[in-house]
Amino acid sequence: MRFWGKFMIGAFLGGIFGALVGILIAPASGSELRERFVGGIQQIQEGIREASAEKRMELQAELSRLRQPKESA
Repeated sequence: MRFWGKFMIGAFLGGIFGALVGILIAPASGSELRERFVGGIQQIQEGIREASAEKRMELQAELSRLRQPKESA
């Protein structure tokens, strides 16, 4: 347990240190970074919406196909 506790503390501190260094050496201002971040999140959300709508249509078509009575051969 002692190892994992030290590991988690090190990982946490490393994450904070990395974030601070990233902010300090970022080539853009805070507002520009926020706009980029929000834009990226919005693109991801739109992609998820499109993919889910496409998958929903595929599943509805498959369900309709499976609900049709089978023809005897």
